[in-house]
Amino acid sequence: MVSYGLVARLKAQSSRISETEQFLKSALPLVQAEPATPVWFALRFGRGEYGNYLNTWRQRNALKMWTGWPTFPMVFVKGTLVGGYSDLRALIASGELKKMLARKK
Repeated sequence: MVSYGLVARLKAQSSRISETEQFLKSALPLVQAEPATPVWFALRFGRGEYGNYLNTWRQRNALKMWTGWPTFPMVFVKGTLVGGYSDLRALIASGELKKMLARKK
């Protein structure tokens, strides 16, 4: 069970948005190689704004009320709620996620 986390929010300069996004993407293999890091999220909030869901409780509460889903993370595929973390892992393991992503909306 995860009992603590780190919250970081970044705002890239308009001239460095692409560079910032590449930096965040390049960090994922490092995090995955670290066995003491069970979960890692990086979200793009808007053009040049990145962070995670921990520092946006108002938006999270609105999502909970709108979807009826009680926990986070909430995983959406092409605008449809497919469940949480364990549901996502099951979709990946079964190959269903690839099929969902390949379908046209």
